[in-house]
Amino acid sequence: MTIKIIDYHMSYSEEVYQLFKNIYNDDIMAQKMTYKDLNMSFHISTKIAIYQKRVIGQSNIFCKKKLHYANLGYHVAPQFQRKGIGKSLCISALRDAIKQNFTHFIIQTEKENGPAVKLAKSLGFSKFEAAFIKKHTIGFVRKITI
Repeated sequence: MTIKIIDYHMSYSEEVYQLFKNIYNDDIMAQKMTYKDLNMSFHISTKIAIYQKRVIGQSNIFCKKKLHYANLGYHVAPQFQRKGIGKSLCISALRDAIKQNFTHFIIQTEKENGPAVKLAKSLGFSKFEAAFIKKHTIGFVRKITI
């Protein structure tokens, strides 16, 4: 299976919308996640995974208001999960952010999302607690120095 990891471009917004609609089964959430709004300005790096000309995953790193930590998020279509695509997407986005001198990253995920917890740990992130972490989620942090 040949997967291409590329930079996100607005021309992919409809395909990214379909990806999120497939993952969340929620049109409002899918629309929110397509980067058509002002949140795109907070993105440091956004990557998408392409398989057979179809968007099957995405990752992004964003930072609002120059906070100390940048947030790493990732999503992969259910039928393509557990194949290393999420990890490849995250590594690619992290490399971009590091080139832009970001060094501190956080991941937040649902506590019950075992695969996401496993991925965060495999990327070298450690569990942490903070006031902004919601009760049903778990936070992970990593400092990367070069």
